[in-house]
Amino acid sequence: MRREWSTLKTAESNNTAVREIVQGILNDVEKRGEEAIQELARRFDGWEGELILSDEKKKRLIDSVPENLKKDIRFSFEQVRNFAKAQKDSLKAFETELP
Repeated sequence: MRREWSTLKTAESNNTAVREIVQGILNDVEKRGEEAIQELARRFDGWEGELILSDEKKKRLIDSVPENLKKDIRFSFEQVRNFAKAQKDSLKAFETELP
């Protein structure tokens, strides 16, 4: 089966449409704020709960996590952060001329 090039979908061919959709979302969030965010959370994530937690609720939730789990999370965080830093530090900028 032969296809015409103009009918093939590529990342670039949908670029304009995607940009327009994203820009519409950003404009809506800028205009309507948290109300728009709540609608997006429902639409994309099925989330109906709170988006912003009070300081009291954050503290209560943090306090409910067992101390050994907090320790494991901190350890994992440090491992990932240290790896990312080492990886970033290993990158070197370069320039080259192509014929």
